Amino acid sequence: MIVTTIGAAVAIRGADAGPSFFQCLARRGMLHSECEAFDYLRLAPASLFRPAGVEGTESALFVLEGTATLTNPSMTADAAELDGGSLVFVSPSTDIVLRAGPMGVELLWLEMLMAATISALPRRRPRL
Repeated sequence: MIVTTIGAAVAIRGADAGPSFFQCLARRGMLHSECEAFDYLRLAPASLFRPAGVEGTESALFVLEGTATLTNPSMTADAAELDGGSLVFVSPSTDIVLRAGPMGVELLWLEMLMAATISALPRRRPRL
């Protein structure tokens, strides 16, 4: 696994409406890792973010601070209001849009391989 710090944030992919930042904290560095990516995001007020995961992964979004509204454009259900401590699981086929609240939002985004993919991998044998 490749690990970094949040010291050098870069412009975020899939975001619009103001300065937003994305920083990779860890990436899968070998085939046998169930975690595809672990990222820190900071969205400016009213920014939109459409998490586009890697095929074969599912995601979890954890709100650290601020507020956001979560919608699914392909469904007519009401939007979900998120604040610090909110945790959202996103399946690979789900199309969601996250809109940062008036003070912006900070969150962690974890992308993991799906259970079907993990079960197809060879059994791990850690070496010391």
